Amino acid sequence: MLEFNITLEENDSIIICVLIPNGYEEGFELIGNIIENTLGIKFSDKFDGIDSYYWDFNFEGVEMKLHYHDMIGDIEVFVDKDNIDAKEKLVRIAKLIEKHL
Repeated sequence: MLEFNITLEENDSIIICVLIPNGYEEGFELIGNIIENTLGIKFSDKFDGIDSYYWDFNFEGVEMKLHYHDMIGDIEVFVDKDNIDAKEKLVRIAKLIEKHL
């Protein structure tokens, strides 16, 4: 069972929305499938490394990255802080994803 918990974190350049703390690869793929297949949002780029995944997409005009790293475990979406709508859009996409879990 996934522990879905929307948590926002900020640093100097990005805002991070942790969706699933201590997640796993299958949870990342589930979130990716919800974004792409259920919400109809296409990924513009997918980087699948040995232990880290970055999938880029655009949500309502804001460029976002779905991210997962094996060592950290958190499944998260993040955006550049320079977009004035970033925080609002992060919360909106997170709530849409949560509805479909």
